Amino acid sequence: MFACLVIAVLAITMATNAVIDPSWPFPEPIQLKSENGRLDIQLTAATYRYRGKDFDFNTRAFYYNGEGSLPGPTLRVKAGDTIRLTIINAIDHSDKGGDSSDYSSLSYSDYSYSFDDFFPKDTESSIMDIFRPVVSPPLLPPRNPAHPWKEHSQQQSQIQDSAESDMQEHSRQQRQIQDSTEADTVNFYTHGLRIDPKDDSIMIGIKPNQSYTYTIKIPTNHAPGTSWYSSHRPGSAAYHASSGLVGAIIVDPLDPTDIPESLSNIPHYPLVFQEFNFHHMINCGCSRRLTFLKNSIPCFHEELGDTMDLDLNVDESHSDHIFYTINGFQAQIIPMGTDQGRVLRFVNAGSSTTLELEINGCDMFLIARDGIYRSQPSLVDVVVLFPGSRADIIVSCLSPGSFNLESVQNASRNTMFLNRVNTRLTQTLVHFHVSPFFSAPSPLPMQLPGAPSYLTDFGEEHTSLPLTIGDDSAVDFILECHNSRDRKSVV
Repeated sequence: MFACLVIAVLAITMATNAVIDPSWPFPEPIQLKSENGRLDIQLTAATYRYRGKDFDFNTRAFYYNGEGSLPGPTLRVKAGDTIRLTIINAIDHSDKGGDSSDYSSLSYSDYSYSFDDFFPKDTESSIMDIFRPVVSPPLLPPRNPAHPWKEHSQQQSQIQDSAESDMQEHSRQQRQIQDSTEADTVNFYTHGLRIDPKDDSIMIGIKPNQSYTYTIKIPTNHAPGTSWYSSHRPGSAAYHASSGLVGAIIVDPLDPTDIPESLSNIPHYPLVFQEFNFHHMINCGCSRRLTFLKNSIPCFHEELGDTMDLDLNVDESHSDHIFYTINGFQAQIIPMGTDQGRVLRFVNAGSSTTLELEINGCDMFLIARDGIYRSQPSLVDVVVLFPGSRADIIVSCLSPGSFNLESVQNASRNTMFLNRVNTRLTQTLVHFHVSPFFSAPSPLPMQLPGAPSYLTDFGEEHTSLPLTIGDDSAVDFILECHNSRDRKSVV
């Protein structure tokens, strides 16, 4: 009887392994790691031909050593490191890009620009005034006869009308800049790093045949975690994010022992989510509001006056012409065993799509949000990722078989979206192929890296914080936090 059981188990193992080789290479962008406290690299922005399963088109991508990819390379650094990054703009619309293009030897030192070139002293204030939002007037209470400040209603009405006028003028100036922004102007902007804003400015614009060198210093007390980067020039930021100029950043602690061994021993997988929206393929015909709400690549292409030929081909069975990728592929396959989980570092680099991550048949533990570790892993039913957000999760499967990590819309979660989210994805993102192992499952790490010293713990149910409005007005507000670490929940 025991022999029959062994044979049956071996047969299951062979059948499971037949589905996929455990050594299956996980497709991900190249990781560029710092050494001896420095990461000195050169990335080139150039035209690129993306060829996917259901669509292909011309776009822009970051190249490293002549190899372009969507998304771009993953930058891996440590707290206390210095990143010296040179961005070269070699965008040429006559070049279709792809593997045949070699940009590794390009140098544009004669056209290099410094930060001061983008902010000359005589124009810096006027440029920044255009992008400085109107803060004080909009934060005044709305006109309401029942408001305790009603005796000042006439004065508030005048201030609010003035604020609305200022906002309209601000929007008009934004549109003028947006119209004049070239789709070929790029830069490098990080999302999640706690660094000097001067080293991370959206105002820097690198035009074709120009280059710019960034020097970014990571604080020694920077939290370990997952961040990301994109080309984020005003006017073309959403276009570039929607068409591929993005990548992941992973910050490791200065002291490796800050990561518990029970966590560092688990295989980690960076997963960069991207959306490619080709709605309005034939004729954009949509207003500016629709364009920048829906983030359709053809609409961006039309309104920004992009002269690059998209040369778009899509599988017509996808009627909405919207596609989603993980690390450049429309679905990922991750092999694992019942003895050990997998850490997924999710980056939602999509510009309008929200993910609602669920998995049936396996457990999902949230360990980090937006580059900050939680105090301990939390068993959750779903992890919601809005555009630009990140989450690190551990997936643990105790039974062999095939399981899917999916983004699933659920009507019970509608209230959390406030009618502001454009797209909620329903699609399988990751396939897990789980093989049986005789060894017991590895214990879940019960301790995670501590919170950085520069963050305040809002773990209490009620926290009172002061908020200053303008120069001489202050109010108190209550921040209410609901701790859900001990139960399965929406996180």
